[in-house]
Amino acid sequence: MPMGRNDHRVAAIREATFGREVREPICRSIEKTQSTTSATLSQLVDTFGYRIQEASTTPVPEREGYFTLTLTRANGS
Repeated sequence: MPMGRNDHRVAAIREATFGREVREPICRSIEKTQSTTSATLSQLVDTFGYRIQEASTTPVPEREGYFTLTLTRANGS
């Protein structure tokens, strides 16, 4: 399974120059947050199914670094 964004953060923190007493609580916190979020997402999907079919971004021409997020719902709206 490919590493997610949080997995990369945990790996970077574990290899940082901080002492172990600083790194481990940070890593455990990130992993706990990821676990809780995954469980919540699974529960929502089981209850409601997927509601978003597609997401896309479009750059805002007059604002550099800004994007418009467009979501297409599963029901077509």
